[in-house]
Amino acid sequence: MSKQRLRPSLFPGYPPYLNFVGPGEDYEDGEKLEEDLGLEFTVARGTGPVIIDCLSKFGFKIIEWTSRNLRSVRGPVWDRLLMTNRDIKMDYTQADSGTKISSFPGTNSICRKDLLCENYKICKENFGEKIFDFHPETFNIPVDLDLLKKRMYQSKTAWIVKPPTGFAGKGIRVVSKSNQIGDVKSTVTVQQYLMNPFLIKGLKFDIRLYVLLTSIDPLKIYLYNDGLVRFATDPFSTKEEDLGNNFIHITNSNLNKGNKVFTYGEDSDEFDGHKWSFKTLLKYLELEGHDCSELWRNLKSIALKTILCGREDMINAFKDVKSDYNCFKLLGFDVMLDEALKPWLLEVNNFPSFEPEGLDRSVNEPLLAEMFNIVGFHITEPLDQLKKNAIMDMYGLEIVVDFDPEIYKRNPPTDKEKTMQEYELTDPELIKEENL
Repeated sequence: MSKQRLRPSLFPGYPPYLNFVGPGEDYEDGEKLEEDLGLEFTVARGTGPVIIDCLSKFGFKIIEWTSRNLRSVRGPVWDRLLMTNRDIKMDYTQADSGTKISSFPGTNSICRKDLLCENYKICKENFGEKIFDFHPETFNIPVDLDLLKKRMYQSKTAWIVKPPTGFAGKGIRVVSKSNQIGDVKSTVTVQQYLMNPFLIKGLKFDIRLYVLLTSIDPLKIYLYNDGLVRFATDPFSTKEEDLGNNFIHITNSNLNKGNKVFTYGEDSDEFDGHKWSFKTLLKYLELEGHDCSELWRNLKSIALKTILCGREDMINAFKDVKSDYNCFKLLGFDVMLDEALKPWLLEVNNFPSFEPEGLDRSVNEPLLAEMFNIVGFHITEPLDQLKKNAIMDMYGLEIVVDFDPEIYKRNPPTDKEKTMQEYELTDPELIKEENL
């Protein structure tokens, strides 16, 4: 791919795209963006330095955004949900046709643990447990409390209690008896604990994978080929007296940093530390004689089926969006392997964090550049002829086409198309393994 800041579209009549480069790459047209272009990128307050650095490398002027009001922004926008605006619902009808934001309506249907639980159950009932067999048994209480008590008595295993909208390991507990859950007044999700995780050096771990959603109808998703592996810091144990030790049972790195033995795996070629890249894990598994190609196929299947769990809700929510240009979403999928290397989806994160530490950067910097190139940003503000001439001279373009909102305008479906959509969402044939 060209290392110029603009790249032409493959299709005539389309405006050029902004081009992002990864770590270790430089732009051929110099370190600074042509000032006449005056490109801005709006970011929510608290956006991390890894994202800011990527945008600054391109040459954007960074504009801080605090309101989640789409009427107040234009052009590219990076969204981040702050504790102070968790209850503010974004109104996508206010988005300008030239706005592209890292947010997608309806994703709570899989990112809230309680909603993922319900939507997964629906898909499991509709399509069978042979296909939907990748999410541990989960209950929402107090609604499912009686069912949960019965299952806890039958299973004799541990269960993990999670707030539906919690993050960073906050509020998570491991219990073995229903009376340990306590008096629950608001919804809490309780998930069966994976008692036989795949261990490395006696430690359990989970995998953070990244899934990019660019369209829900038709469905377009991308699974990044790297990620992060987060280890617990104390040796694995299922003894009753050890259930309260979060350093054994919870893999979140922010929590495990509190253990004095925690270290980063800074060298991607070494199997050391309590955080690895996903590629390092694959290398380790291959050296141990495991078939990683099957694991990768199963992970892709989980990504697709999980999106399908919330697809109907997302399609309905997306009706408020005026343009197919407006939205994209990067999701964080947390997966754990059992001793047979079968992957289990634990949860989906709506706003995956990008930590500034070296290992995280080595994974996330190329991820961000690739994601922005897949998403495809245009210069959406009108350009006068002088600016167009300057762009053509600088980037070797034969023509610079203005951004036309009609290219991405959404057309309401016909009655026939609506009928077909309803059929597709209920047809078990479409979700057979050979069709995925």
